[in-house]
Amino acid sequence: MGSKKENVSSSAIKTAIGNFISRLSGLLRDILFAQYFGTGANISAFLTALTFPNLSRRIFGEGALTASFIPLLSDKLDDQKEANNFASNILSITLLVTTALTLLAIAIAAGITFVSQGNLKEISYLTAFLMPYMIFICLSALISGVLNLKKSFTLPAISSVFFNLFLIAGCIIAPLIYKEENSNQIFILVIAVLLSGITQLTFLATALKKNDFKLRWSPNFKSPAWLSVKKLFIPAIIGASVTQLSVLSDRVIANFINDYAVSALYYAERLTYFPVGIFGVALGVACLPFMSRAISENDEVELMNSFKFAIRQTLFLTLPCSLLFYLYHLDILKVIFMRGEFNAESLKQSSLALVYYLPGIPAFAATKVILPLYYASKDTRTPLKVAIICLTLNVILGVSLIPFLGHASLALATTLASYMNCILLVKLSPQRNIKDQFLKIIIPLSRIFFSCLTSCIIVYCLPWSEQNNPSLFMLGMFLALKVILSYLLFLCIHGLLGGKELLEIFKRQNLT
Repeated sequence: MGSKKENVSSSAIKTAIGNFISRLSGLLRDILFAQYFGTGANISAFLTALTFPNLSRRIFGEGALTASFIPLLSDKLDDQKEANNFASNILSITLLVTTALTLLAIAIAAGITFVSQGNLKEISYLTAFLMPYMIFICLSALISGVLNLKKSFTLPAISSVFFNLFLIAGCIIAPLIYKEENSNQIFILVIAVLLSGITQLTFLATALKKNDFKLRWSPNFKSPAWLSVKKLFIPAIIGASVTQLSVLSDRVIANFINDYAVSALYYAERLTYFPVGIFGVALGVACLPFMSRAISENDEVELMNSFKFAIRQTLFLTLPCSLLFYLYHLDILKVIFMRGEFNAESLKQSSLALVYYLPGIPAFAATKVILPLYYASKDTRTPLKVAIICLTLNVILGVSLIPFLGHASLALATTLASYMNCILLVKLSPQRNIKDQFLKIIIPLSRIFFSCLTSCIIVYCLPWSEQNNPSLFMLGMFLALKVILSYLLFLCIHGLLGGKELLEIFKRQNLT
């Protein structure tokens, strides 16, 4: 039992390291977005257009198909030949389907370009060129899932760095080629996105070959492999589509509020998802293979231990981030984005959205850990039902609160819908004793919350003697000092109260 838990912890750490590198490069990318493009109409059009291939990637790659594919492939790993045939069949069909969808999307986007004007014309024009990215990134996500099953976690997590590196290069090159900010500069970013997809797929395919997977062209739509995946995939794709439509609906609605709404929400969302992407995604990715194996071996104890470990670590890692980001959100936005085209108005609008996103960090991360319970159990219908309910709630709240909060209403609606998502997923879980696991973490959760709140308040109330208008460098130094002191004090108080979560991470074993 201890060794299994050690594997889950080790896998989560490796994935977190890879995700941290990826998120750090993503943060640098967003800094350059803010510096060179601010919250203008061009960058808003690009971000909206990029939503469509990203939407498809999350549905086909990281979402429904992966959730259907990985648990079934896990059952076949004992026979490498059978695993090769299974993976070859699914990847071949994925290539055909995503190519067909890409061509259809390009045709639709091109048609809209010819009959529309203004922002819609620009968005549809960029979408037509960006859609091929869906093919590369969907295949990359599936290959990453296979590598995770082979206990290779760091490599898939780091591979997404290519997306950020190419966009960073695009941000630097675009102003050198085109001196004035216009659609030509944005098109350089489109080229960067496509090149990143090709590079990432090549990189992962090479790694898969080194892990003894010999893929071949096998697009058999009548194979038992595809029929078994399709049975889970159809409800899962609808569920994933509904979830991602929430993101798309926010972007579309924001375009009708004002020119800066999309980009202001984007910068706020990126900061919010920085800890979620590192901790929540890492624990969810690490747990799925182990949960799948536990269910296939009918090991209920190991399944619940893995889940309890993941959810407790998620709260331990994200609650301090949520509170620290909330206390110092203005300073964080200034230090990271306040330069170039990102002006005082950009700061004001982004901070307004950020304060409503931040309380949702624990819920966003917890969802990444709860969903693998369903995927490992091969239950994709329940998340579909929950996703529909939460999308409806998100849209109703987001639109109804616009007169009071403007674009920030979309951030608040997303946060509230995420908590509802967690509650419903726990309540409807196929594992009957999941509620008992939450009861068992009430004391650890109370200890984490008290330690976090106490440490942050103490450091925040210290008599800091800052200048009235400090430079960004000095502001950054003070911010780093406050965050480090807060976190060190949190760890001390938490340890004195008997908390074992930090020890659990480094010892890589299950401490109850």
